[in-house]
Parts: sequence; structure tokens; C-alpha cells
Amino acid sequence: MSFFVVIQVLLDFSLIAPLTDYNQVFVYGMIGFAISMSLYLSYNFAQTNKNLETQLMRVRELSEKTLEQERTANMFELERQIVDAENKRKTHELEEARKLQLSLLPKEIPESENLDIAFYMNTATEVGGDYYDIISGEDKRITIAVGDATGHGVKAGIMVAIVKGLIHELSNDLKSSEVLVKINNVIREMQLGNLYMALILIKINKSCIDISSAGMPPILLYKREENIIEEIIIKRMPLGATNKLNFPEQKIKINPGDILLLLSDGLPELFNQKMEMFDYKRVKEVLLNNTEKTSAEIITELKSAAERWRGGFEQADDMTFVVVKCKEYCRTCTGYKSNCCKI
Repeated sequence: MSFFVVIQVLLDFSLIAPLTDYNQVFVYGMIGFAISMSLYLSYNFAQTNKNLETQLMRVRELSEKTLEQERTANMFELERQIVDAENKRKTHELEEARKLQLSLLPKEIPESENLDIAFYMNTATEVGGDYYDIISGEDKRITIAVGDATGHGVKAGIMVAIVKGLIHELSNDLKSSEVLVKINNVIREMQLGNLYMALILIKINKSCIDISSAGMPPILLYKREENIIEEIIIKRMPLGATNKLNFPEQKIKINPGDILLLLSDGLPELFNQKMEMFDYKRVKEVLLNNTEKTSAEIITELKSAAERWRGGFEQADDMTFVVVKCKEYCRTCTGYKSNCCKI
């Protein structure tokens, strides 16, 4: 309502006298000022209330966003702590598996009159299930085993422990092929799921060797007289894969200077930074270039070749080598060559 309308209403109801002198002008002016101020203050108060409501809404929205951000941050922090705890658990489990794996390896190599034997295993960052063993019987026959359990960590370690116990229990009384059949039956009865064991088992009696294999890579045999490397391939499924497996037994004879190389697939399947595999061809080249060296020196050459090949690239699987070299007869020593005369 405007100032003039208000004055007209007051005049109509004779609430104020008509404007006739100076004093009345002053009175009307004060009334108009009061009414104008009242209208201004009312408008300003309404605007202030509106602004306050707007600010309150903004504060409420900001508070909700802040709370949501805090909830999200807390959720991420909790997830991070869970991941850290799980990583620590896995690291501890892998370390325990590595210790178990290493504890099952033979502490020394039995002496042999005509054989130079050396072993090596290099575990990967994530522990697998490589395994090697050597057992000397009362009749001086030597049993050598090289295996590779599927999977990683404690489960693979458990499989290795089972197989090691069975080999030590059975190897003196049974042929290699019979030992593998017995181990396969035990693993199947235990119902371990998708947990298997590839295994080479050889029995050495002087220069005669009986070989059985279940799912392992070829054995490499260097023949000195012919200066060639042969692959001994026995195609069979790993232990525990299925029931009623049979394992053929292959017999070979090694002569002085001959070399037998047993290995897991860690070296042939070792990748370099270009994602190329080392492969069996390079394994043969290393062996062929070092046939005059001892078994331990051949293993050193294989290790060096593997390091050069991967060039700092992470090793994804365990690497295991077993080198068996038939000693040559030394006329000076009137016996087989040993430390006194280099093989």
C-alpha cells in the first residue's frame, strides 16, 4: 500500500485533519516516514529470512556432502586395512610354505664311486611346489626324484611332503613305475581336488638307470661318444590326475662322460623382458657347451644363463636342476676321477 493511499484513508475517516498549515506538513511527513520505514524494514526482514533459509539449505547440503565424503573415506580406509591384513597373511603363508619346501630337501648328497651328482633349486617370489630328493639304498642303488606340484603356497608344500614321505617309504622295495602307481593311488584316495604332482623317478645301479615319469619335462641325456643330446620323453599325466594310471619304465645305460639332466619346467619356461621363453633349445646349448665340466659347474652355467636371459625380469616359477655325470676312469688315480682330477 502506497504512502498517498494511506493518507487518503486517514483523511476519509477524519483521523487526521486536512493539510492547511506548516505543522500539519511536518506531522504528515513523519507519518509518511514511519510508514515508509515500516515497509522497508518489513521487506528487508523478509529478504533476510529468505537469505537465511537459502544459507541454511546450503549449509545442510554441504554437511551432507561432508558426511558422505567422510563415510566414503572411512570405507576406503577400512578396505585398505583389510587388503593390508590379507597381504600380510599371504606373505606369512608364502614364507611358511617356502620354509617347508626347503626343509624337505636333502641336506647332503650320498657319495657314489662312479657318479658326480649335483642339485639346485631356486624358488620364485611366489613359492611353487618344486621338489628334489636323493635316497641311497643299502645295496648302494641311488634313487633320485624331481617333482613339481601344481599350485602355490602351503597346499603345494603339503603335496610335496606327502610325496616325499611315500618315496622314502616305498623306493627301496619297489620299482620306479610301481612307486608312481602307489603314490597316484594315495593322492586319489585323499581327494585333494585340483592338486597334482608331476614327478620323475629314476633308480641308478652303477651305470644302469631305470626311469619313470608322470607329467614332467623331457630328461636330457648327453652321450659323449656321439657328442649329441637325446630327449627321453615319457608322456604320462601327473600323479593324482586320474585313477588307474600306469607308468612305463624306460631303461638306459650311461657310459663314462655321459650326462643326465633332470629339470622342472621353470627354466625352459623362463620369460625375459620381451616375453620370450628360454625354451629347451637353449637348455641343450648350455649343456652341450659345458660337457667337460663337473655337475656343479654345469649347474652354475645353467644358473648364469637363466640370470642373463631374464635380465632382472621377475621369475614366475621355481627352477630345479639335477645333473648326473658318469665319471671317467683315471689311470693316474687308478680309479674314477674325483676332486683330485677334474671330471
